[in-house]
Amino acid sequence: MESVRNQRVKGSNPFRPVESGTSVNPVAVKGARGRPVTFRLMDHMLVPEHELLSEDEENELLSAYKVDKSQLPKILRSDPCIRALEVEHGIIEQGRIVRVIRESETSGRSVAFRVVVEG
Repeated sequence: MESVRNQRVKGSNPFRPVESGTSVNPVAVKGARGRPVTFRLMDHMLVPEHELLSEDEENELLSAYKVDKSQLPKILRSDPCIRALEVEHGIIEQGRIVRVIRESETSGRSVAFRVVVEG
């Protein structure tokens, strides 16, 4: 018998935006008995903090590390975290830079930068 962990969810993506509600970034998933459960994606303990950089911060970052945007890792505009940021900041255009901050008990704080690309 296949474990629950290895089973694939049939149908559409279980993480889809909730149309109604007052939360900034709610996501609905199928809970027990197939009922939708709403939670705030960005508040989940396993989701790292995402911050949209201002254009000034982008320029400082690129000049400090002597790189251009094509050399940074990418993040899709369809990523659930980017979609949640769009609720707060409006449409995030391709080429914008996002700071991703991860906290870890073993490595402390890790900061990464990603460029938003279409997808």
